[in-house]
Amino acid sequence: MKKGSSRYRHYRTTALCSPVILILLLAASCLWASDPDAFEDDDTYLTAHVVDTGSSAAPALHTFHDEGDEDWVKFFGYIDDDKDDHEYIVYISDVGSRCSIVIEVYTDDGKTLLTDPFDDAVAGEETTVTFTITREGIYYIRLRNSDPAVYGDDTDYRLMVQPGTSSGKPIGTGTITGTFTDAQSEAPLNNGLIRTDIGTAALPDRGVYQMVHSAGNFILSATANGYLSFSTQVTVEAGETSTINIAMEPLPADPVDPGDPEKPSSCFIEEIYGPQSPEAAFFRHYRDTVLAATPTGRTVIKLYYTLDRQLTDACTQHFEIFPKR
Repeated sequence: MKKGSSRYRHYRTTALCSPVILILLLAASCLWASDPDAFEDDDTYLTAHVVDTGSSAAPALHTFHDEGDEDWVKFFGYIDDDKDDHEYIVYISDVGSRCSIVIEVYTDDGKTLLTDPFDDAVAGEETTVTFTITREGIYYIRLRNSDPAVYGDDTDYRLMVQPGTSSGKPIGTGTITGTFTDAQSEAPLNNGLIRTDIGTAALPDRGVYQMVHSAGNFILSATANGYLSFSTQVTVEAGETSTINIAMEPLPADPVDPGDPEKPSSCFIEEIYGPQSPEAAFFRHYRDTVLAATPTGRTVIKLYYTLDRQLTDACTQHFEIFPKR
């Protein structure tokens, strides 16, 4: 083929354009892509971030950054002592023009819907939804774009969740915050509950917790599965932040019989009264709620399990002085 022919020029033009076309196609496929928001990865209830239901800070910015992206948050829903239920409101604001949010509220297993999905939002418009809880516990909120194929630019929004009676941070409040860790390994804990004696509560989020609280003197307590309970006094001053770092002590391992290390020994109180007796239940409750609340009490617990076998032997030798099971 002659170099100057129109057929050659057509072939050369097509060959040169092919990489350009490929680049344009790739660019088009990523046209709406955007960077992940600060809360990723939060695509399941297992990786949900805690949303502070008492804070007056600016609502958190989220984005559906890739196809099928979902945002999950969680909070502890509380009910006043004189009420049977409590209303909560989800506020969606600063909505992108390509964002039409579906909101689903789940119970503490992250799988059971509390109500029907809220799916009537209009793209680009703010949304407010209200739901009611009838028991205290952890609740999850799943947020997704109505069309999972729409993502990236202009799919951002801001989220806030507050009790139905709330109108922002009330006058005369401060903040309680701190770390929430394993006392032995110092590893951050993501499961547990921190609350005060007036009912205000917070969930730990990757080893950190925070709650907005009325000013005054209170008892701050914490619980987590596999750990002794924690309790301390805290003073909250209006407009100030009180830092209380919480280190949870793991529950003691089953005591071991020194004569037979493979054989766990039982609690001497259970030996005398029986493991299901009211007396044993009372002492377990006293251990977890009173002794475990102070450093001295936790030392007593450790000493008790260290001397468990000796106490059991001493008591069984004088069994006649104790009530029979």
